[in-house]
Amino acid sequence: MPALLALAPTPEGAPEIQEAPEHTESAHTEVSMEIPGRSVHPTKLIAMLRSNFGFGAYAIMMSRNTYTIRTPRRLSADEIARCR
Repeated sequence: MPALLALAPTPEGAPEIQEAPEHTESAHTEVSMEIPGRSVHPTKLIAMLRSNFGFGAYAIMMSRNTYTIRTPRRLSADEIARCR
């Protein structure tokens, strides 16, 4: 089943992108990272996160052309580079 994405305006007016978790209880995340939007392709980023952590085990927010990503662990430079 395809992931559900929610777009909501942020106070700054930029859209916020969040992937809806399958089960809220299993969506506990531990690490937050910021990645400049120009550094990654959004589709590749979502595919990599889903492949590495599973559906709903991460969160993505976009504000002011910066992705804020919450994941169970920090992404490596190689993982981020594969999303370009």
